[in-house]
Amino acid sequence: MNHNQSVLHSAVTRSIVPIFVIIYAMCSIYLMIPYAIGVVGSGYTGLDSSPYGVQSRPVVYRVLVPTIARVAHALVPASVEEPLTKRMIEWRDSEEGKETVKSLFIRPPPLADDKIFETLVVACVTYLTMLAFIWMLYTLTKALFPESIAYALVTPVIALQLIPALTVENGYIYDFAELFFSCACFYLMFKQRWSAYLLCLFIATFNKETTVFGIFFFTVWSYNKLPRAQFVNLLVAQVFIWIAVKGGVTWYYADKPGIIAGSFFFAHIEYMRVHAAELLINVPCIIFLMVFRWREKPAFLRGGLWMMLPNYAAYLTCVPGEWRDFYWCLPVMLILATHTLISISGIADLAIFRRDAAKNAQ
Repeated sequence: MNHNQSVLHSAVTRSIVPIFVIIYAMCSIYLMIPYAIGVVGSGYTGLDSSPYGVQSRPVVYRVLVPTIARVAHALVPASVEEPLTKRMIEWRDSEEGKETVKSLFIRPPPLADDKIFETLVVACVTYLTMLAFIWMLYTLTKALFPESIAYALVTPVIALQLIPALTVENGYIYDFAELFFSCACFYLMFKQRWSAYLLCLFIATFNKETTVFGIFFFTVWSYNKLPRAQFVNLLVAQVFIWIAVKGGVTWYYADKPGIIAGSFFFAHIEYMRVHAAELLINVPCIIFLMVFRWREKPAFLRGGLWMMLPNYAAYLTCVPGEWRDFYWCLPVMLILATHTLISISGIADLAIFRRDAAKNAQ
């Protein structure tokens, strides 16, 4: 390689991460459109529903992001909120605003005068949780594949392309936080940073009780890898944390309407009958992407895939076709699938993605 080629290669290597950051930004902004249609368009802003308001169980249990949004709203000075609210109302009432809202939303969003700024705050907080998820997914994948940065760079792009299909029909403001916490818990588990892991699990359970699948992952992965006393102590601590948080939140909202879990078993059978052709195509493709070159995939991810068993059992208590119910398992599924795609394409071996290039890029 001559001097000019060496300079060009070095410049491309240094630019690879910033280029992907721009891609993440573009994809994440695009993703907020179906999110807004699915969540804001359904009338759920979060601040008036949890933890103080009208949402029924089990949605009302997911208190973390609504509480963060409420605190963020309270911290905005009136000198900022009032002029912004005025401008937003003016835009809403303009012909351009009416046409935009009409073209984007199937149902009218909650843009009443007293809710319009609140809705903006919720959208901003939710967007920040999405960015946190992208960062944490990148961090987790990089830790699992230190030999090539290609895996870490590509996985968030695939995630941002896939999630709109899972979000547009059913979405809530805590979804991206759930994805962030799953990645964070898996990363801390993989690194065996147990104090941080337990704290993360504690906070994540306030966001959504699906952290129980992470405890199942820990049990499968760590059973033969930790000293028995440490394994038992950590498992007991996690179970105690989950029961304390989940039990406390459930007790606090015991007088709310709704259910703890639904009964949709026969509805799922009907759903599978109606969508048999789609499932016969999609399910084998998903399985192939996750298991191709199985022995080459990190043992940590292979252990994590066992979460699908309790997750699927829980899915049978939810509305058929609500695939966001697998969000806690989604990072493991995404990384496994990305490994397959990158293995087939061979891009991990390109010079700009190799470990030495990754270090330079950082």
